[in-house]
Amino acid sequence: MRKKRVASIGIAILVLAVVGWAAPKQSEEEKIEEVVAAVLDAYRTANYQVMARYYAPEVTMVSGLHQPLITGWENVRQAYLAQEARLKHVEFVRHDTLIRYKEKFAWVYYRWTFVGQVGQGNVTTLGHTTLVLEKHGRHWLIVHNHTSAVAPPAPPTQAPSPPSPRQ
Repeated sequence: MRKKRVASIGIAILVLAVVGWAAPKQSEEEKIEEVVAAVLDAYRTANYQVMARYYAPEVTMVSGLHQPLITGWENVRQAYLAQEARLKHVEFVRHDTLIRYKEKFAWVYYRWTFVGQVGQGNVTTLGHTTLVLEKHGRHWLIVHNHTSAVAPPAPPTQAPSPPSPRQ
């Protein structure tokens, strides 16, 4: 009898410890951040299967290449594949992320720096991205991606000579 009581108390303590030590529930903002981080990691490694988990099938995308609106995940994936074919040694760094959400929609803004190699030359691009996400069940999916790329400022050139005095 004593062994059963000790075993019961031990199980009760174990259950309380597990419940008490359980990780706190993730906030919606943390869930959204995980989506963005996973998509960018998948982009860096060209893992389109992972990216597809986070993009809605009907996603729309405004790319930084000044082309028409891209609609549907398969077309977005094709755009990424075309970009990947031209680029090597990709480094993508995200800065100043801002996440806002209300009910089943979220907006994510971030600035970024992109460094890569095109052919034999290196390219550095700066830009901004705004993502719109929609909650489907318990999961957030990207339904719109608007990216604006800005070429870095050109290095300073020699100042023009002052005009010659009039005679």
